[in-house]
Amino acid sequence: MNDRIIRPLTVAEATDAVLSSGSLAVICHTNPDGDAVGSAAALALIARGAGIRSKVFLPDPPQKRLEFIFAGVDRSADGDPEEEGFGTLCAVDVASRGQLGRFSDLSPRISFMIDHHGTGEQFAPFLLDPSASAAGEIVCGIYGEAKRRGAICADPAVSRALYAAIASDTGSFAYSNVTPLTHTIAAGLLSEISGDPGGMGADEIVRLLFEQATDAELRCRALTIRNMRVFARGALAGSLLTLSEMEAERISPEDAGGAVDLPRSLVGVSVAFIVRQTGAYEYKVSSRSTSDRFDVSRVCALFGGGGHVRAAGCTLRADSPEAAFGTVKDAFLRIL
Repeated sequence: MNDRIIRPLTVAEATDAVLSSGSLAVICHTNPDGDAVGSAAALALIARGAGIRSKVFLPDPPQKRLEFIFAGVDRSADGDPEEEGFGTLCAVDVASRGQLGRFSDLSPRISFMIDHHGTGEQFAPFLLDPSASAAGEIVCGIYGEAKRRGAICADPAVSRALYAAIASDTGSFAYSNVTPLTHTIAAGLLSEISGDPGGMGADEIVRLLFEQATDAELRCRALTIRNMRVFARGALAGSLLTLSEMEAERISPEDAGGAVDLPRSLVGVSVAFIVRQTGAYEYKVSSRSTSDRFDVSRVCALFGGGGHVRAAGCTLRADSPEAAFGTVKDAFLRIL
């Protein structure tokens, strides 16, 4: 897998890559969401179930509400897989090198990648399915293949992580990316979860994902609403979060996850975005659209990012927060 021939992989080949690894490091994208965390945790648990040393490496700390997904999983938000001697590196739910964050320099060393974003960059041998509602759906295929081969047994911990991944990226099965296959996969996971009455149930997983927030997350939501601006007769809404404002409100980067859902929820909005300052001249963008007519992934791809038609992100550089916001706003206006 290290010959750097970048080609598509089958589920069987990706399963081979996991099961043949002497040690597996799983890397997900910056500001990891529930799908990234759940998919990465599941892969690490699958490898561990096959007797393989595994660990999840995070470019950024996850939101506190996602910590429960890592139960029993070795992970680090400040370690380095090469320094810790991991031989096989896998990127999951990563649409481009830029989304690797502090691990971007490791992209030539990544053995394979698993992703479901239709717009992005394949920088390693890849198992890609844009029709999948979440990376968790794809990892579920690897889980099933590993069980079929007898390499691992059914593990409710894996099922919980995958159920969390899929529920997160589908808005608890409410978004348009949900397919009949999504429900079929979820039913199989739910069967394993329900068969372990001593463990966390699916209802608790959904509650932890969607029905709780920290004080800092609520302060971030308030700041996002306060800074919201509307354009194109209400069709475009965006908010700018500067470093100084976030520091004043004691908001960390992981507290900003999901903030983009606030401008998207405004009546009449077709496209919503958040521009969050991360450095003196660096800004992260999260975007959402309410219809397939407005492909936000095409806009984010202009800045080296990617994602889905209705959900995408990128990073850009600008001389000031207002310049960054204006650049992003003008780019989204072109698709309205």
